[in-house]
Amino acid sequence: PGHTIRLGAGELVGEIEILAPGAGRIADVFAEGPVRAIAVAQDDLRAALETEPRAAWALLGVLASRFRETA
Repeated sequence: PGHTIRLGAGELVGEIEILAPGAGRIADVFAEGPVRAIAVAQDDLRAALETEPRAAWALLGVLASRFRETA
């Protein structure tokens, strides 16, 4: 809480919520300009991660980076 992180093109938001839905938001996101985004359903993400383990490792890398940035 109280941290600001600037993200760039192609970066993820909502990675915690899709992995653990319903526990409440832990962040607010504000755009400084136009944004194009896609929504991915949890079941679709799960299927993709099971099919492509390298993507799962990449997502873990994003989570670890975010944890370091806010710790």
